[in-house]
Amino acid sequence: MENKDLFGEIIPPPPTVYFKAATTKQDDGWMMCSCGMSGIDNNDYVVTTEHLHADEVPDLCTDAKTFAELVAKLLNEYYNK
Repeated sequence: MENKDLFGEIIPPPPTVYFKAATTKQDDGWMMCSCGMSGIDNNDYVVTTEHLHADEVPDLCTDAKTFAELVAKLLNEYYNK
């Protein structure tokens, strides 16, 4: 299965996927945030880690405030390309 980013673009190897979007039923990592229910498939989605232990998660992602600021910064960078 291909890994895709938030915008549906394929992430080519070798960049390792450290975070992923998953349904709450598929979440097998350390949940970073809940995104709510999808209007597309009626599943609850979360941002979760992929093959990371809690002590390996970057400091910016360990607090709600800094994680929200990081997500906002990434979205702004994407839309300001």
